[in-house]
Amino acid sequence: MARGSDGPVLDWRHCAVADDQPCVICGRPTPLRSPAGKPCHKTCAEAWTAAHQK
Repeated sequence: MARGSDGPVLDWRHCAVADDQPCVICGRPTPLRSPAGKPCHKTCAEAWTAAHQK
C-alpha cells in the first residue's frame, strides 16, 4: 500500500469488475470488487483504511 497526500492509496490493479452491487461501506452501487471479492469503491476502501490505521 502506498501513501498519498490524503492517505493510503490501495493497489487494485488485479481486482474484478462485475454487475453493480451495493458498496459494503457506503451502500451506493459499484461494479468494483475488492481483492477479497466484496463490492466496494476504491475511494471508500482507502478512506476506511485511513480512518482505521493506528
